Amino acid sequence: VLLDGVHLVLEALRADLPVEAILASADLLQGEGAELRQLWSLARASGAAIYDANPDVIAAASPVRTPSGLVA
Repeated sequence: VLLDGVHLVLEALRADLPVEAILASADLLQGEGAELRQLWSLARASGAAIYDANPDVIAAASPVRTPSGLVA
């Protein structure tokens, strides 16, 4: 299953669902805010591979027409 968006990926991590890899734009990798801090903390703790991906790669991987900048 592919998930697009901070909220969906964060909820999957909170629910302890297996997340193998996360593709994220540079601005989200360096972003501020409690939700992003929690997402990256849970992702690291889960062992998910985290990749800095350009918009074309994220668009190719995303299951939606207008990607949010984060896909897992």
